[in-house]
Amino acid sequence: MIGAILESARQMFDEVNGGFGSAPKFPHPAALDLVMDRYVRTGNDHTSNDKLRTVFVTTLEKMARGGVYDQLAGGFHRYSVDERWIVPHFEKMCYDNSELLKNYVHAYQATGDEFFAGVARDIIRWMDEWLSDRARGGFYASQDADYSMDDDGDYFTWTLEEAKAALTEDEAAVAVLYYDIQEVGDMHHNPAKNVLYIRSSLEEIVRRLNIQEERAGALLAAAQKKMYAARLLRPTPYVDKTVYAGWNAMCVSAYLKAAKVLDLGHARSFALRSLDRLLSEGWTAERGMKHVIAYSDPRAEQKEVGGAVPVHIPGVLDDYAFAVIACLDAYEATADLSYFRFARSIGDAMVAGFFDPVAGGFFDTRAAAGRGRRSRCCVCMAMPAMFRITWRRIATRLSRLWRSTLGSRDSMGFLRRLTGWRWCTSSSRTNKSWSSGGMQWPRSCIGLRCGRFALGQRFCVWTPIRLLRRTCRRL
Repeated sequence: MIGAILESARQMFDEVNGGFGSAPKFPHPAALDLVMDRYVRTGNDHTSNDKLRTVFVTTLEKMARGGVYDQLAGGFHRYSVDERWIVPHFEKMCYDNSELLKNYVHAYQATGDEFFAGVARDIIRWMDEWLSDRARGGFYASQDADYSMDDDGDYFTWTLEEAKAALTEDEAAVAVLYYDIQEVGDMHHNPAKNVLYIRSSLEEIVRRLNIQEERAGALLAAAQKKMYAARLLRPTPYVDKTVYAGWNAMCVSAYLKAAKVLDLGHARSFALRSLDRLLSEGWTAERGMKHVIAYSDPRAEQKEVGGAVPVHIPGVLDDYAFAVIACLDAYEATADLSYFRFARSIGDAMVAGFFDPVAGGFFDTRAAAGRGRRSRCCVCMAMPAMFRITWRRIATRLSRLWRSTLGSRDSMGFLRRLTGWRWCTSSSRTNKSWSSGGMQWPRSCIGLRCGRFALGQRFCVWTPIRLLRRTCRRL
């Protein structure tokens, strides 16, 4: 199945612009992770390795140099309306950026190219500034594309006159070439508006302007700072400060991965503080996981039922699964056994509430009196499909801990001891349900991760042997 998915990805790969398919073009972080995984695993098979490397390197470079990436603040917009990644839908989501953050960290690990590490750091910089509750921990949901019904990305785009007004003559000369800022731009509603994307390399600018490379780099850096400062003075699109459990867990996992690989202590600290808030405010053994930890509008937390009563929206499968994964990631990062215990408790509740004992797999929601047919998503779209990855991703985390610390013994036997027979029975039935339908739609399953999340040994955060042995003894 993995081979069929990779072949589908190769067929859909845009060799000129990167990415998969044509306009509108979405990032597919899960597919890119799968390609990178296979690239690392194939080792010395140079022919297939070159093809795989081209897929993810071209895609990630084209995206980061395009308008779908915020060239001034960092972070990715929702998707591109054209095949060249130039004109985006300007909304910026935390879950898109969490998964893309992992992509760029993995690409840095796979290639050693500092360009990918720089993009990853910029994603964190933007999320720290715009989508994080610095006081309490937690990640906000999104930033809107527009600030009113009358504009279309005006906050993010530039006319030539706006750029020249913010910069000196020398700075503008470099920025105009670098970002391709022209009198006629890219936006239909206002043709003078330009989306910033990297059109010319610094070397080309040096040749065209006949200046030193160091001078060009300094002028570009100054232009970027001034343009961002000028942009901050504009009417700003609304930031949705809702804190969703599942999306926060995704961000926690991404931050912990980046913190380990890029040695970012502040990212690690904030990720753990955010996870602690998620667990303290969003999880109880009696009521389960909340879907929403905090609302952007505090009034939304109350409803009138003979008086003000707090709203409790039950968590869905995504909330449980990503929380389990985040707890296991935190356990690997800190060796704090409490995170492992939380993972087991939440995982037990997930199996009890969402697992389908008849057909296998997991439903999206819990069973509830008076509720109609329960659904489950089988195709990865903007986010990975929980039906397909719930057990496999969690099992990969657990078995990785076993193999990396205690050798190559029977990992399934370890999982049975570690989590109880119910989890392993759920795994077996989920695998059968997952496998029976996966080959029928190879193109629609391009985002399927197939449980290959470790990306080989070089992508793992190994836990010391004594920690897992201690865990086994306590269990």
